[in-house]
This record gives sequence, C-alpha cells and structure tokens, in this order.
Amino acid sequence: MEPWLLVVANVLGGAVMFGGIALCVRFDQRGKTRRRELEHAERMRAIELGRPLDDAEVARVKALGAVGVAAPIAAMSAAVVGSLFAYSIGEPVWRFAALAVIWGVCGLVVLAAVPAVVARLKGRPPRERDGPPVP
Repeated sequence: MEPWLLVVANVLGGAVMFGGIALCVRFDQRGKTRRRELEHAERMRAIELGRPLDDAEVARVKALGAVGVAAPIAAMSAAVVGSLFAYSIGEPVWRFAALAVIWGVCGLVVLAAVPAVVARLKGRPPRERDGPPVP
C-alpha cells in the first residue's frame, strides 16, 4: 500500500471520529438545554402558584448520595494503597498486623458511612448517643 494512501485513510478516519464525537456532544447539549428549559418553566410555575421550592432538599439528597458513594470508594482505595505499602514490611507478623489494622479501619469506615447515609436519606435523624433512640 502506498504511504500517501495511509495518510489519507488516517486523516479521513480521524475526521469521522471527531465528527461523530461532535455530533454526540451536540445531541447531548440539545437534550440538556431542553431539560433546563422545562425545569425553568416548572420552577416559574411553582413560584407563580406560591408553592415552596424544594431546592434545599434536592441538594441535600445529591450531597448525601455523593458522600454515600465516595466514602466507601475512598476507604477501599486507601486500603488497597495501604496494603501495597504494608507488603514492603519485612516481618510477616508485622505485615499481617499492618494489613489487619488498615483493612479493619477502612471496613469500619464503610460500615459506619453507608448505614448513616441510608438513614439520613430515609429522613430519620441520627441517633442520640446519650439518650434513648429517636423513633
């Protein structure tokens, strides 16, 4: 095959790829614009009718969802990185102790974060430590 033909094929392939990406971005942007217009119209109608806006509740749910996803991922990632460092310890006994502490702490973080986030998303207040449980 001739070299100039390879160059032309590569240029055309790149143009098709970037054109496809640009087309996908355009369709995505059009859909997002339409959704924003509908949300704006809905919000303006709620203001006209005097209904309370639920912006704070939506933001709270999004933030709690982000924490509920990010905390376990970060804890387990930290455990994996910590395990890599723990494998450099020479004595097997100390290596096992370091791994047990690393994975134990990260496991406790996950076991504490996930139920707390789920409870808050269900609308229950956090439990008091000094007094009886809140129904």
